[in-house]
Amino acid sequence: MDTVRHLIPTPAGVLAGLGQPPGSEERRFFEHIFLAGRPLPIDMPGFGTALGLPVATIARLMFALNRTQAISVLEEAPSARLAWAHTGLSGLTNDLLGLATPGQKLLLASADGFSIARVGWSPYEADVMANRQPKDYAPNQGEIWPLYLGSRCFYLSSNAKIDRKNSVLLNFGYRLLQGCMPLAAEKRQPC
Repeated sequence: MDTVRHLIPTPAGVLAGLGQPPGSEERRFFEHIFLAGRPLPIDMPGFGTALGLPVATIARLMFALNRTQAISVLEEAPSARLAWAHTGLSGLTNDLLGLATPGQKLLLASADGFSIARVGWSPYEADVMANRQPKDYAPNQGEIWPLYLGSRCFYLSSNAKIDRKNSVLLNFGYRLLQGCMPLAAEKRQPC
């Protein structure tokens, strides 16, 4: 008996997918899969209808996202524990705690230098770090990831490499995307 295959975003796909400015077909398709909050059965005509795109475009987008490892295809039926639809921006600090490796410091900041959530940084350090831009980072100073949410750009900064396989990234990205949906109607702010 054939099992229906499902699409699931990968933790690394959250950083790559939300790191693209909104509006592209690839970003729209990634968001559609991601905002389901659970693995989605592969339904090419259904995806096309939901996004207003031809099935051939959906196939191309699915191939591109799979090739860049932003999504995975599950061959077996997904379990309920694969859901990541945790809402509420108040959980961001807990997500950062779950994402941090021992000794790692993480910060979520707005593009205008406002510290939103932090782990490991003192309030003063977080304020200083929140005002840094990607161009301010040297290769040995950690990472900074732009995340485009609604009309705004935010930065996820770390003093060490972020574990792109940590499933907490799914919870973290979902919270941010859901929490920033009202910003989608505003004029996009540059990073």
